[in-house]
Amino acid sequence: MSNSPSSQEPQEKKSFKEKFKASLLEFQSNEKLGNLVSYATANTRDTISYIALIIGIVLIFFHSFYGGFLIGFIGGLYFSKEILSLIENLAALVDDQGIVKSLIGGGILVGLFISGPAIFIGIAVAVAIRQILFPATKA
Repeated sequence: MSNSPSSQEPQEKKSFKEKFKASLLEFQSNEKLGNLVSYATANTRDTISYIALIIGIVLIFFHSFYGGFLIGFIGGLYFSKEILSLIENLAALVDDQGIVKSLIGGGILVGLFISGPAIFIGIAVAVAIRQILFPATKA
């Protein structure tokens, strides 16, 4: 009886190896996965940003400061031109929107900063780094 379990053990291992090889081949031949891998290799910067954003969203539940900073940093990198444009044209925006809407918007931003400062800090750091490393040339 002691010989029968040992004689079945290599078959189980071989069976597992065969199943693993079959699964690996199926995984490699999956068209959707192939498209995803080709997109990831063609758009490395975006893929890294997606992964960092997902990590930031998950991290915000455990360490809200670090998760918020990571989310803000990615957002700041992607929207630095728009953020700087908004800051540069703030007077025109206040004139267009009116003083009441501008004060309400400012109050909302202050409230959001108080409740989640790490996101704003991450945005500010990313915009500053981007401006230092890649200053925009004005024509």
